[in-house]
Amino acid sequence: MATIWAICKYISTKKKHQFSDNIAWNMQNKIIDNTLHNNECPISYDTINTGEQYCICSQCKYNFLYSHLHTWLTCAQRCPICSNKWNNFVIYTNSPFDFTNLAFSFISLLHVISKAFVVIGMLLLFIYVASTIIATYLNLI
Repeated sequence: MATIWAICKYISTKKKHQFSDNIAWNMQNKIIDNTLHNNECPISYDTINTGEQYCICSQCKYNFLYSHLHTWLTCAQRCPICSNKWNNFVIYTNSPFDFTNLAFSFISLLHVISKAFVVIGMLLLFIYVASTIIATYLNLI
């Protein structure tokens, strides 16, 4: 595999392939899940450290350093491990801070808090009505 990597690296320095020019890559933060595969790029055997960009094959679920995968894809438009056509154009940053999920969690928390206020308001209304009925009943006696 190291020989193919060297050939792809050479080709990418000499000629830009259309593959990399026509693709809009997405950017997201996501910490690497070490339970699926380790945090080592199978192309270069470099460790994917915190803060580095990486990609995941949608078929075999291996993690690849973005810079190495991008070089690979200029030469071969297939996953280096499973050979399926590459179709996951998301660049992840190995970071535990995923602001998309944080925003979603915050909105969910606000939703729960608003429901709690509704329940508290209904409870207070029930207590007010019950106390009014009891007071009226006691005044009648």
